Amino acid sequence: MKPECWIFLFCVTAVVYGVDEDRLKTLPCRPVDPVDLDLTWYRSVKLWYSPLSHKLELYRTSRELLQVAAEDIPEHDIYYEACITYQPSEEEDGYTVKGFGNRESFVRTASTDNPGAQLIESDYKYGANGNGTIIYTDNKSYILNAICDRRTLVWNVWSVSPSLDSKTVSKIFAKIQKMGFYKENFVMFKYEICKNLPKA
Repeated sequence: MKPECWIFLFCVTAVVYGVDEDRLKTLPCRPVDPVDLDLTWYRSVKLWYSPLSHKLELYRTSRELLQVAAEDIPEHDIYYEACITYQPSEEEDGYTVKGFGNRESFVRTASTDNPGAQLIESDYKYGANGNGTIIYTDNKSYILNAICDRRTLVWNVWSVSPSLDSKTVSKIFAKIQKMGFYKENFVMFKYEICKNLPKA
């Protein structure tokens, strides 16, 4: 079977094998420095896309939405059907994660003494549980989150549009490589394949 490849980031063979989270646990949690965040802009965003992510974070979010064991999720489904978005709540602290068509989950957040950091806890017992820190942003189009979840440090990017330009992508990848993350665990998700994405 011939593999299908997306740019240089990863190569997926269209088979039905489940994902293996353990092989992706590459960095332990450690303190990270928050960025100087424009809270007015950040709070004005009604819908976030996630075009860039660590594989483990993408797998965990997929597991949370589908509420099944990671090994029961075909990798092909994750890379071609996830279509994950994040919608901040206007009623309470937290956000709704949506993907895989009509699947959704709510993640509660709690502020800390630092504006760029917050505690996160999913309603799903095997979902997100830890803390997230915004470590890089241009304060107009994207944020880079460092996430400590189950003693493992991962990352993802939230953006106001489904894609980012190549110059921005290069800057972000340089930042996370400098932190020690391995390039083979970087994922670029193509929202062009998604149908019926939520709108802000």
